[in-house]
Amino acid sequence: MNESPNGNDCQAELVANAGRRSPIRFRFSVLSLMLNAAVVGLAISLWQTSLTLDDARKQLRQLREKYHLLAPDDPSKISVLFQETHFEGEWE
Repeated sequence: MNESPNGNDCQAELVANAGRRSPIRFRFSVLSLMLNAAVVGLAISLWQTSLTLDDARKQLRQLREKYHLLAPDDPSKISVLFQETHFEGEWE
C-alpha cells in the first residue's frame, strides 16, 4: 500500500474526501463567451452614443437661445419671429 508522508493511507483519504463536494466551477463555451462580449460591446456603444446625443442636444438648445432661433413644435403651423434690421426699409 502507498502511504502519504503523514503516514495516512491514501485510500482512506480518498474515501474520506469522496463524501465532500468540490467547489462549484463556472463553465462556459466559446460561443457564450463571444455572445457575452458582443452584448457588452453593444451596451458600451449605446452608452457612448447616448452621451454624445445628450451633448449635441444641449449644444443645440444653447445655440437656439443665443441666436434666437425657433424650435417649431408643430410642423403643421407656421412660426414667425420678429428680427430687427439695421437698414430702414429692409425686410427679412
